[in-house]
Amino acid sequence: MRRHRFLRWAIPGIVALLLICENREDDRTLLVDAGDFSMGTLFHTAFMTEAAELRLMAAMGYDALTLGNHDFDFHPAGLAKALRRARAAEKRLPAMVASNIVFSPDGKGDRALREAFREYPVVPYTVVERRGIRIGLFGILGKDAAGDAPFATPVTFGDPIESSRKIVEILKNKEKVDLIVCLSHSGTSPVKKRSEDENLARAVPGIDVIISGHTHRVLPRPIVIGKTLIVSAGCYGAYLGRLGLDYTRENGVSLAGYELKPVTKEIPDDPDLARAIAGFREAVDKGYLAAYGSRFDQVIAESAFDMETLEAAHAHPGETGIGDMITDAFRQAVERAEGPRYEYIHITLEPLGVIRDSFLKGPITVADIFRTLSLGLGTDGAPGYPLVAYYANGKELKDLLEV
Repeated sequence: MRRHRFLRWAIPGIVALLLICENREDDRTLLVDAGDFSMGTLFHTAFMTEAAELRLMAAMGYDALTLGNHDFDFHPAGLAKALRRARAAEKRLPAMVASNIVFSPDGKGDRALREAFREYPVVPYTVVERRGIRIGLFGILGKDAAGDAPFATPVTFGDPIESSRKIVEILKNKEKVDLIVCLSHSGTSPVKKRSEDENLARAVPGIDVIISGHTHRVLPRPIVIGKTLIVSAGCYGAYLGRLGLDYTRENGVSLAGYELKPVTKEIPDDPDLARAIAGFREAVDKGYLAAYGSRFDQVIAESAFDMETLEAAHAHPGETGIGDMITDAFRQAVERAEGPRYEYIHITLEPLGVIRDSFLKGPITVADIFRTLSLGLGTDGAPGYPLVAYYANGKELKDLLEV
């Protein structure tokens, strides 16, 4: 029997997450996300036309979210289409906060996104109330994440610390909030000088809680900087993070509890959400896979063994079995495409950071294969980064490997 490690990657995992979230007390709970909600599975091939991820998060009752670097992989125009589709399809959507987005002065290349921000609306901050407590939420995209968002151009990102200082001042002095939460697509790192969210907490002590994204770190306990709590449930919907806070006007905010709840296949499906997901899967089959003669759950191959997991590969970066298979497939694909004009390719390379999953023993479906190399868009707008062929001498290869 096949083991379902890939549940954490697939939108059906949202069904399980919903059932966990249904146990919350709405009048004292916030459900939030720190960005990168739209890229990574076959469902994102319909992001611009269906906005499945946003609409499902709305159905789950998310209160607020921010944008991550991969949400800009669709370029400003693509993100604008998704925001408009979500707004047209749903009466209620999560608040979207983006505090350090900078549009081009003349609107060339990002006018559609600026207008979509106004229509959704995407705002620098929002204020919600829970049992008389005013909570201010804002969102930032960090410097490392901004460097990983080349397709956002001409959109740029203001300094996250300076942007946060300005928003915190507004929330405290104008909005008179009791609690400030930052949805930060910046991240933490064991290397302290690279730990952006820890540096943010030191630089802007008025933030009470930082929900940390981008670096995919699972924080088993909060990081405490001064009076700021930094928490993260990792990536891919593997966990639901539950942070409990006590608040009094005399003493402010204090930690009351913290738990990372695994999202597993043992959690039963929610029928309504399962039907919605089936509809989005049909849209992917018709709108994207049909052109390749494929289907979402179609079995393409079978593995006789478990390949190395990404966790293990990142623990000791270097050559991996999944990487070898991918690069061999690249060479074969080019040979088939070029036919008699094919020139032998001596070396094929794929960065480990672009490989997003591995394969387990058993059947391998179209969805599994797509998920393994799911990032990016080609120059033709098709999903996936394009292959690039070039000539290089020995010195250039050595320089490349040492970048």
